[in-house]
Amino acid sequence: MNITEIHHEISANIVRLRREKDITQEKLANEIGCTQAFINQIETGIKECNVKHLYQIASALNCSVYDILPNLTMNVEKK
Repeated sequence: MNITEIHHEISANIVRLRREKDITQEKLANEIGCTQAFINQIETGIKECNVKHLYQIASALNCSVYDILPNLTMNVEKK
């Protein structure tokens, strides 16, 4: 998974979790102290979600950051 795919997955997970909890973009924005336009830009992939916003969004959605992050597996070569 490349970085673009990771950001796309984060955006999709935020949208899914927000909708599951029946929270509008505006309400989520108010919870984390930003604009509805900013939430829309994160959800549509125009802006990338930084760590600070990731934690704020997780808190506002009452979920773990791990619920938002994609499930990545690392291929580690053992010697």
